Amino acid sequence: MRLMALALLSLVLPAAAWAYTPDVGDLSAVPRVQLDASTLKAAVTQAKGQPLKFAVGSALSATTATGAWDEPEAGIARWRLRIASSGAKSLSLQLEDLRLPADAALYFYTAGGDDVQGPYRAADGSRLVTPIARGDEAVLEVRMPSSEKSAFGLRVARAFHAYRELSAKSFSSTSGSSGACEKDVACSTGDNYPDQIRSTVLLTIVNAGDTYLCSGSLVNNPAQDDRALVLTAHHCEITSANVTQAIAYFNVERSGCGTGTAGPVNQNIHGKTLLADAGGSTVTDYSLFELNTTLRTPADYGAYYAGWEVSSSAPTSGAVIHHPSGDDKKISLYTRAATAQNGICIGSTNNCSDGFRVDSWEVYWATGTTEGGSSGSGLLNQHKRIVGTLSGGAGACSGLQNNGDPDYFARLDKAWTATSTTGTTLKAALAGGSGCTSLDGKNPGAASAIDCNGATTGGTTTGGMTTGGTTTGGTTTGGTTGSDSEGGGGALGLLLAPLAFAALWRRRR
Repeated sequence: MRLMALALLSLVLPAAAWAYTPDVGDLSAVPRVQLDASTLKAAVTQAKGQPLKFAVGSALSATTATGAWDEPEAGIARWRLRIASSGAKSLSLQLEDLRLPADAALYFYTAGGDDVQGPYRAADGSRLVTPIARGDEAVLEVRMPSSEKSAFGLRVARAFHAYRELSAKSFSSTSGSSGACEKDVACSTGDNYPDQIRSTVLLTIVNAGDTYLCSGSLVNNPAQDDRALVLTAHHCEITSANVTQAIAYFNVERSGCGTGTAGPVNQNIHGKTLLADAGGSTVTDYSLFELNTTLRTPADYGAYYAGWEVSSSAPTSGAVIHHPSGDDKKISLYTRAATAQNGICIGSTNNCSDGFRVDSWEVYWATGTTEGGSSGSGLLNQHKRIVGTLSGGAGACSGLQNNGDPDYFARLDKAWTATSTTGTTLKAALAGGSGCTSLDGKNPGAASAIDCNGATTGGTTTGGMTTGGTTTGGTTTGGTTGSDSEGGGGALGLLLAPLAFAALWRRRR
């Protein structure tokens, strides 16, 4: 009965709420599958030119018969299998034909017993991509009552060998795997953004047999019902087919400024449904998807639902919080007003034939910058609301300073009613029939729904909502007008110089 109760509770609580300490003292008796080093070396060499990629996949055909059974305690059956890959920074697995009995629990962890992922239960389905375990050898374990052994089955279809660090456990430099000018969120640079830091997530996405990195933001919605909605970039290529193989990692950040302990990687949630996504020939670059677990209390990973603003008025100052190169969470600041630049070509050297165009906010950084892996992170305006998602740019570190070049964020106001690959616009998916074009953030927990229809008086509203020119928490010059704004100025109208394209491409694989 206790196992059944745990299974039911795991349907509503994040996996990391369950503490499990694996026994790694007898792993020499557990069968070990070694990935082919020469094949992986060639794949890694080819992949290093793709900035968003961080792990290459290797096909496997391991099944239940490949592992070994034992009975660690009376009445409990345990099945285990080791997966190893020389030089891997981390490992993860793609499981197929997964059949977990009603009281079974599946775990994945390093050979040292760290980064314990799970438990996963029968309700998690027949296919599963595990989150990462940071090491070159990992263990897949399933525990169940001995009477349920015959009902268990799985196939390890693929292993992912990471050649880049994802939240390094030890810090050999002040900047981790990203550039030296990047600032940890624990630095004083992040002091004015404690809530928005909690809304930023690191994304891993399995696509075409490999794994890629992006950043994203957990966002609020007018129903304020704690639906776990993540806003990121379309070019991160989360689709209806692979959304369940996308994983959002929370709190991947250092405990100190350039020092301290590493961020956890076991506070994570898988994707469930792609809700809205830039499509067709639109000049937008956004994606909105829902996670498969709701975050309902502040104890749930300490998460925060970020606010957003759909406005054609350029942000005057603000920040971006992101995971450059998959590193621990960083923050970059801008103090110079962004400008609207339309039709910017991202990722092409040939008249944009192999890239995409985006109507964007052009941002120059006062502190920090962005890098590959920062794609999809939210541009925060002076009201600490998201107004765009990172598409690309020439910004980079140049020693301890940034290089002075700009980045380009796809504008939320241009995405609002644009064509979507799902058939549902961003407006419909995020705001529904509320009429809201701006929303403040909130902590998890009960909150009243907000209806902006007819709620304005002279352009002023309460509760951080606006359909006019003025909002609580600050003044938005111009604002929006209750109808969806497609305004904006400063259209570039020209492709960027060829030398800039290579830099823009680094955030598009």
